[in-house]
Amino acid sequence: MIATPQNVSIIGKGLDHPECVCIAPDGTVYAGGEAGKLYLANLGGSHVSVVRTDLMPLPLHHPTFP
Repeated sequence: MIATPQNVSIIGKGLDHPECVCIAPDGTVYAGGEAGKLYLANLGGSHVSVVRTDLMPLPLHHPTFP
């Protein structure tokens, strides 16, 4: 599928350079950010959490991911 304004939604604003986005089976969206931040959001966009760490982004392993 090609991304178009008709099939793309914004689920968070004001985030600091989110990258490496992945979606868990429960619909939680995870993304790494600048300076070790980890963003968690739901697909409906009603809630975005920011976890600040002292670590640079690391690979994530979710128990239900292959």
